[in-house]
Amino acid sequence: MTMLKVGEKDRDGRQKRIEHTGRYLRASRTGGLSLRAQTRAAGINLTGNTNHGVRVSTRLAKNTQVAFQNGRFILRGRYGSDAAKFNLSKSGVTVSTKTPIGSFNWIRPGRSSAKIAGVQLRGHNAAAIQGIFALFASFYWLFGGILRLFAGLIGGIGRLATAAQTRRHLAEEEAARPQFQLDTVRALGEQVLAEHGVDPSTWSGRDQLAALAFAFLA
Repeated sequence: MTMLKVGEKDRDGRQKRIEHTGRYLRASRTGGLSLRAQTRAAGINLTGNTNHGVRVSTRLAKNTQVAFQNGRFILRGRYGSDAAKFNLSKSGVTVSTKTPIGSFNWIRPGRSSAKIAGVQLRGHNAAAIQGIFALFASFYWLFGGILRLFAGLIGGIGRLATAAQTRRHLAEEEAARPQFQLDTVRALGEQVLAEHGVDPSTWSGRDQLAALAFAFLA
């Protein structure tokens, strides 16, 4: 672990909160310098902190924790997905959404959080930063959508133009292809045979078959 966690990434690939968390010593921008010790017995956690006093906590159910800190009762619960996470506390239930820079609380914005370059912010300042981020993200997605729509239109026009050009070439080839009437060809063939004194009906079957094959190959 590096000093103050500089360069370390969290599970989302962001810089971890800049702080020092040793076995007994903890130092952070918001919490200051404090000594901390923790032990666990029979499913109960006992934590002592020189700044925050003594806390006794245990897990009541999955994702639900109850604690007593300096005689004050604490209830915490986190349920749901990152898109809509329900947060349970003594004061009620709130809904928050995880963002790339933290989380935004829709019911109580003052409980929002934001982390930028390892600096953790909470409260209304974090809510304001989340709002600015949402505004820029909306512009980014809107601009990207317009670009994708424009690219799709250009691609569609190009495909239509290619199809029209191909169809025009086929029509030109069809128009340039010579047209023959069967009766006319038959009359000309009989005329040529008569001029040379040839009567195919007198040919042997083998010669007629050879002449037919030659006509197809030609």
